[in-house]
Amino acid sequence: MLREIKAVLYKEIVLEWKQKYALNGLLLYVACMIVVITLSFMDKSQTITMTPLTWSVIFWLIMLFAAIHTVAKSFIGEQDGQLLYLYGVASPNAVFFAKLLYNAVLLIGIGTLSGLIYQLLTQQNIQNTGLFFAGIAAGGFALSANLTLISAIASKAENKNVLLAVLSFPLTIPVLITTIKLTRHALEGFTFAENLDRLLLTIGIGVVLTLVSLILFPFIWKD
Repeated sequence: MLREIKAVLYKEIVLEWKQKYALNGLLLYVACMIVVITLSFMDKSQTITMTPLTWSVIFWLIMLFAAIHTVAKSFIGEQDGQLLYLYGVASPNAVFFAKLLYNAVLLIGIGTLSGLIYQLLTQQNIQNTGLFFAGIAAGGFALSANLTLISAIASKAENKNVLLAVLSFPLTIPVLITTIKLTRHALEGFTFAENLDRLLLTIGIGVVLTLVSLILFPFIWKD
């Protein structure tokens, strides 16, 4: 199974490298959003006034749109020939794990880069850097687990994008609420101990979704 995961993961990386315009377009979108938000909160004295809560909400809204653009295309963006090839060379769980791992790493990387640029342009001071990046990692994993599974389910329907939005909404909301609080507390200087429950909750959502996917995905894949 490990060999199959590596093969599918290699395929994902090669295709992403060949279609660099998609990733470049996403990074350009994120950069433009950050610049527009920064200029919108700048007053006449060139000072950016933004509370930690506002900063956190905007950051995770950017992350949500980035996740939808990257993770949601996992199965929806695959052509029938590519799905047939994967069906013949790898087991269902290997395909899902490879997709999940790739999406999680990509989303965490985008979140880290976006957070650094956003923090630099807005001049927002992050009091607890470790908690900030831990929140990005946990939130990126949970969003990836959610949207990867929903993408597989929605790929079997006619109105794929509509079904994707409807199915992902109930699980996306608690992840965003928890990660927004984590990021806010990181900006305000709260400790890991004070936010351990939120961090574990976010990770737990991702783990539960992954375990559920191991049960459901083989049936979806065979269909």
